[in-house]
Amino acid sequence: LFFVFLFYYMFFVVLIFFFFLMIRRPPRSTLSSSSAASDVYKRQVSTQSTGNGMMAFMSRLLVPLVLLCPGTCQPNILLFFPDELRYDWLSSDVYYTNHDLPLAVPNLQALLRQGVSFSRAFVPSPVCAPSRACLAAGREYDWAGQGENAASSEFDGDFDLRQPTYMQQLQRLGYWTMVTGRDDLTKRTGPGLDGGYHTSELGFNASFRCAGSVDVTGGECGGFDHGAAPCRGNWSKESQRFHLVHDPYGAYLASQPVSNVSVRERYNASNYFELAVARYDELYSRGEYDSAAWYAIPDTLPFEQDHYQDDWIGRQAVRLLEEAPSRRPWFLEVSHQAPHPPMDITPAMEAGMAGRATGWPAAYDCVDGPLCSDSAVQRMRRNYASKIERLDALLGNYLDVIAARGELNTTVICVASDHGDMLADRNGTAKSKPWNSAAMVPFSCSGPGIARGEVVHSPVATLDLAATLVELAGGTPVAGMNSSSLLKTLHDPTVVPTRRAVFSGLGDFRSVVLNVNASVAFRLVCCNGACPGGSSEDRREMVRRGSGIEVHLFNIMGREYERGSVGRVAGRFEPPWADFAVGHTYDTVLRELAALLPGARQDPNAGFSWRGCNISDWVDRE
Repeated sequence: LFFVFLFYYMFFVVLIFFFFLMIRRPPRSTLSSSSAASDVYKRQVSTQSTGNGMMAFMSRLLVPLVLLCPGTCQPNILLFFPDELRYDWLSSDVYYTNHDLPLAVPNLQALLRQGVSFSRAFVPSPVCAPSRACLAAGREYDWAGQGENAASSEFDGDFDLRQPTYMQQLQRLGYWTMVTGRDDLTKRTGPGLDGGYHTSELGFNASFRCAGSVDVTGGECGGFDHGAAPCRGNWSKESQRFHLVHDPYGAYLASQPVSNVSVRERYNASNYFELAVARYDELYSRGEYDSAAWYAIPDTLPFEQDHYQDDWIGRQAVRLLEEAPSRRPWFLEVSHQAPHPPMDITPAMEAGMAGRATGWPAAYDCVDGPLCSDSAVQRMRRNYASKIERLDALLGNYLDVIAARGELNTTVICVASDHGDMLADRNGTAKSKPWNSAAMVPFSCSGPGIARGEVVHSPVATLDLAATLVELAGGTPVAGMNSSSLLKTLHDPTVVPTRRAVFSGLGDFRSVVLNVNASVAFRLVCCNGACPGGSSEDRREMVRRGSGIEVHLFNIMGREYERGSVGRVAGRFEPPWADFAVGHTYDTVLRELAALLPGARQDPNAGFSWRGCNISDWVDRE
């Protein structure tokens, strides 16, 4: 009787599926060949979910089949998600710069060799909370409700819970969903002292969440006004500030006594939370956050390795894996703190970098200030590398636990990040800038059904990881998401990703990448006013035109960073771009790319105001 029921059930599902294929409209092209192709950005938001009602209905029909074979019909999913990991610091075989990195990351390298990597992956927004909110909601920056870190007034600066998340969809598909680390989805309010603030509403069954870096010792009493556990406080004599223990990692530090007498006396700290407060006060006394004082740090973090934040996150990840149900597919996001600044490393990590004080790639277009000295660049990049190597070791622990569960061959592992770091490129540090160093990240998946050792060079959006994981689990994105699945490309890398226009933005700048062919992918950067991290020459050009916007056009295929922008003479392309631009002028391409960007938007709740990219103000003022 069981097999009779299964036969008729499958027959019914297949019948509805073919009916859907016959009635579904083909998606409209996202390529612009004339001015009539207008706003692809809006169209992607509104039309990517065409047929989603029917597809969501199909997903519900398939749920009973999922329950018949838990843990076998669907793969487990591990999302390894470091914070601030730029695209060019993992593999010279995949990413097209920094070929001589003296970096030891055997676990990450193995995953790259065993799966499919995307060498040109752009984040929806180059800063923590907005990028993560976009991924969770599967929506572009202008529509995800998180314009800046902790900027939203309507939702206390946190993720807009009116939006469905891909984690909720995984739950509905039968997954046990877990998260550990700094997911930044309650960025302003914090995760709460117990780490559980809004965890279930976001779509997680189990969690060990924490704040990140300086947010652990400062900021607001995370979630206390919303029902989370009460906070405890520590008074810092050095800064005359009241520091709240308001997240699980801070509570852990407060429970650990400082046993080293010299460290205890130097920092006047009896426990590790007080030590963390004193260490941050020391760094602030040397310079502003994101300055050379926080990047080219000459001494080590006075922490034993077990108390380092990523080691704490790693232990929670292992615990979640060990406690995950064995007869149910699981999803785990491990959201690490590193290699986010400060570039503070422990004595053990310092010892691991012996003999590698130099040999790290130089910063580009860094021409002024203490950031740009060779010693500062080498120190910050060596410490950045040390943080990545520590992450690789922790990743090895997760792989060991998955192997011990007998699930390594049934687990898909994806690696990505929320944004990169300038690391002194263009005289800057940190993120929040439109340039590739901040806006591009590693992106790779490996596991059952995924091609091995392949690299896809077509530009993609990390935003599309949401739809990819939902489809991998047997579902389809809900209406309102404009994330496009990359699953077909993961199965067969010769399949070109369906998204041709890739967007990124923050505050008063936006960018779009349009894939043309294997050798040309144009990237337009448009800023209201001067671009952050732009050169004095860029600003002079904007002033000369009197346009109020700054515009850059690059070809990102085969070029490092933004050096070598597309040239023009009298409004037309210089060689070799003239070969591509038959029938097009430089200015018409600029207009077409600008037309793909969102129009003027003001969203006080999301925390941004964007005047649009009126390219006529630029091209008509020669």
